[in-house]
Amino acid sequence: YKMGSKNFYTFELDGIKFISLDTNYFHDKDGKLQHYASSSVWEKCHQTELCLSDEQLDLLDTELATASGTTVIFSHASPVRFNGITNKDEVQKIISRHSTVPVLWINGHYHRNNLTLNGNMAVLDLNSTTSDWVNVEHNAYPPELMAKFRLSNHSLLFDKPVHAVVSVSQDGEVIIDGMKGGMYMGITHEMTGNKSEDKCGLPCDASVLSAHFKIFTK
Repeated sequence: YKMGSKNFYTFELDGIKFISLDTNYFHDKDGKLQHYASSSVWEKCHQTELCLSDEQLDLLDTELATASGTTVIFSHASPVRFNGITNKDEVQKIISRHSTVPVLWINGHYHRNNLTLNGNMAVLDLNSTTSDWVNVEHNAYPPELMAKFRLSNHSLLFDKPVHAVVSVSQDGEVIIDGMKGGMYMGITHEMTGNKSEDKCGLPCDASVLSAHFKIFTK
């Protein structure tokens, strides 16, 4: 992606501050901070105990201190889920310390569709565009498709690429213009012996939600 060594960064556009963070850090068995880029393939595919590095926490604190309006934050792992980043409490303290700044945090990773309003921070758990990963192997799709796509036996596909257009204003107004989709060929989790709900009890939903709200600030 031609990012060089910058795996986290900030930029501004039309008065809105954007912060892109890298949650692919973890502590090894000796307590040393490591990055999944230097891990084995197995570790990369089974990421656990993700966190933000101290440098990124400092960056977040500094950027929010100088924000003049809405700040949009991007990350892979969630800042609020119980199975999100392990230093979520530190993040929440930073967000709360800058309670006059409206924060929209957008994360991925979980292939779920959810919106959480938490003080001056709204968290959009952004769905996958294409599919949900399932643990119980299946052969529910036509043989030619299963043969062509190697991981299709652990995937349940959406029938269209779901996505959203998100509009934000400097004073914290957010409009999420999502879209509805369905399960490809009508094949659901239950039909393959898998659960639709994830570890947080959120069901698989082949869509991205729509919403219109204003983030509360003090």
